Amino acid sequence: MKSAGLVWIPMAIAGVFFSPTSKAQETGQTKNMEAVTVLGISNPQELDLRAIKKSTRRFTDMPTGQREKVSLSYYLHFKKPFNPVDLELVLIDGDSVQALKVRKNNQVVLPHGISNLSKEARIISNVEKKSFSIIYKIDIQPDANGPTTIGYLRDAIKQARAAWKKEYGMGAVMVPKFDCATFKFATQQVVSINSTPGSVDSPLWSSRPGMDIDVHVADANYSDDAVVSWDNDQLMRIATCKWKAKNE
Repeated sequence: MKSAGLVWIPMAIAGVFFSPTSKAQETGQTKNMEAVTVLGISNPQELDLRAIKKSTRRFTDMPTGQREKVSLSYYLHFKKPFNPVDLELVLIDGDSVQALKVRKNNQVVLPHGISNLSKEARIISNVEKKSFSIIYKIDIQPDANGPTTIGYLRDAIKQARAAWKKEYGMGAVMVPKFDCATFKFATQQVVSINSTPGSVDSPLWSSRPGMDIDVHVADANYSDDAVVSWDNDQLMRIATCKWKAKNE
């Protein structure tokens, strides 16, 4: 995935929200370097939080009822080859030092209340500058109140489009009308659509095994009550997509 924040990538829109710190902001960097294991890196990458704070505010400014099925998530985008297992990220705000978790799918877990941090808050790493950036994505959240239905996903892709448009601002015209959802797994999996929860009948549709599986949410053959099933333990994220562009 390219990390250009204002370039629309049809199947996976992304925006860069972290930017390198200025010289003025690097003041005091040395005294904080004990927070990470630098391992010989004399010029480690450091990122400020100005853009992420703006992005977070745009998302949270949306009414809760218009975004409860989606989330604003943050992911590593590598510019130089290195083993992400060795990456250490630390959030520093004044005397507060907090290690950040990076999940197996390269999602960076940021603390709640990120928008309330000071202007001097920043992230430092144990890799050299220009090794990576952090991009934001709008993810679909599975239904926490029961089985995820086609109707739920139809609402979710609409919310995702509205959230992308909110993030893009003047570039909102680049955001397409989504009609499918991509399930991304850690291992080869199958996604199925059944007429009702726990149905013993043959599925209305089953995918081939894969790690990236598209579900045509807008297909009129599926009722809103149709249930989408998958192995939740292996699910990494659900993204939005355009069915025709990817499957025809």
